[in-house]
Amino acid sequence: MVEPEQNQLMERYKVQDSIEDVLAILDSAQIQPDLMPERNLVQLTNRIPIAHLAIERGMKGLIKMAGGGQEETHSLGKLYDILKEVEIDSAEFLATAFEDAVSFYGYNPKRSGFEQFQSIDEYFSRVGGKKAFDALRYWAIGDPGTGETAIKFISPPIHREILCALRSLLIERPETASERVEGEVRRAMWRTADLSYDPNDRDAEELVDWYENWLTIEHESFCDALAEAVSKNFDIKDGNELIARVLKLAWEDLIQSKDPAVRYFIHKLTYLREGSQPQDPNAIPEVEWIREDLYAKIDSPSGTCLGIVNKQADGAWGITPIEDGIVGVKAVAWKLKDAKNFLVNRLTSRVSVTVDGPQQTLRIIGNGHSFGGMIWSRSREVTYNLMNRARAYELEFWDGNHGLVEGSQVSLVTLTEGDSKYATFLEGSVTKVDTQKVTIEGNDWIGIAIQDDEP
Repeated sequence: MVEPEQNQLMERYKVQDSIEDVLAILDSAQIQPDLMPERNLVQLTNRIPIAHLAIERGMKGLIKMAGGGQEETHSLGKLYDILKEVEIDSAEFLATAFEDAVSFYGYNPKRSGFEQFQSIDEYFSRVGGKKAFDALRYWAIGDPGTGETAIKFISPPIHREILCALRSLLIERPETASERVEGEVRRAMWRTADLSYDPNDRDAEELVDWYENWLTIEHESFCDALAEAVSKNFDIKDGNELIARVLKLAWEDLIQSKDPAVRYFIHKLTYLREGSQPQDPNAIPEVEWIREDLYAKIDSPSGTCLGIVNKQADGAWGITPIEDGIVGVKAVAWKLKDAKNFLVNRLTSRVSVTVDGPQQTLRIIGNGHSFGGMIWSRSREVTYNLMNRARAYELEFWDGNHGLVEGSQVSLVTLTEGDSKYATFLEGSVTKVDTQKVTIEGNDWIGIAIQDDEP
């Protein structure tokens, strides 16, 4: 005969295994954001129902283990209300874990469309009802109906964190997302194998002591310490290679974590900081909103699209440059201004333009590696000897005030940024001018760059 305690233990393991299996499924096939909304919906409606069912099983298991009855319902809100009656500590921890996850992922409950993150009760009422559950399950083969309203309020990371919180309750080690990530960062940043040294090496001992103090005394958390290390490119102690190596190994370990929350934290450390992108006051791009304050094209004054920016759930701006087609998000900036400047700096170039004598600095659309023609890595004289016929180059200037007219003799040189020693040169005759677009017949080559420190 099976004892009641064994029954309860078996029930605990069964529910725990169910949650862990669903977490493994979700983590092995995470949602990949797509510019086509339909694809995002298909991914969402394939995953959220199994997450909903696992949350349901988890709460039903906690209710049963606390002596409550078996409720035949898919409503997460109703189950949570029952859990509060029979096991208040577990219910309160779930609320705490929910609030922590909302903060960890940067969701602002005061932002329009994010009101569901005010509390776990509100979230369950918006996305956890039986009607929403049924609508999500049948969305792919029928009319989404009432579930269409629930879809836009769902957050897969929050669903996952509720599952993680339930799992931690079942193994009797309650842990929030922030606590779990902090533990992973601590493990990566303080690995004895990476910090081992000869007991007789006093310098190494002092260095490890310094590193321990830097981690534990100078910072409130290991996550804060890693954030500082990343901002300093891992050079936190006067170029010390050992400490930099330890930090880089920790970083490489964390970016390969199987935990999406850890990877999100690491990714967030790479966001472009406010004011990090230089701005040319003469190259302010246009913003064409596709969805007000959420999704926009960033254009040159002539309407050439440099890229697309979209506001993420955490309030940052994903940046998708238009280079050889839509290539996906290349960077994320905390501020829209930096997202716009990133696109200008990436997809346009400053050039020194000499027209029949006078010289000026202008900006063209393009990355500055070439003027669209063949590049010859030879001297100017050899290039002209090999190419005795001119080529046509169509350039697009940032605005129409470039001063070029048909028949002018022109010389252009890309102005390099950073430590590059080489630039692209173009010389020829202006054959056509159409506002920002200018056609030049001539030749180009690569040569020693002209150094220019102007903005």
